[in-house]
Amino acid sequence: MQKIIYKYELNPYHALTELSIPIGAKVLCVQTDGKTDCPCIWALVDKDEEYLEERVFGIIPTGVPFNEERTEYIGTFQMGGGHFVGHVFEKLNKY
Repeated sequence: MQKIIYKYELNPYHALTELSIPIGAKVLCVQTDGKTDCPCIWALVDKDEEYLEERVFGIIPTGVPFNEERTEYIGTFQMGGGHFVGHVFEKLNKY
């Protein structure tokens, strides 16, 4: 099993971003891409994994209430020189 790190862009203009990523991918971090000023997650994936799974990530701005049940905190990023601070959570399918 060979691992590789891939970058996935999050949509900063929508509360939720759904991504198709290889099954078993491990999210490593979230940061703003310096070239595009777009928030991204970087994930460690099995390079040979053929099957994808849908995973949902939410961006919560500072000061905005939300329900954190069935979520996992990924990280915090800034855009526009710090004018926007977003906190990324992954929605979990655990019941």
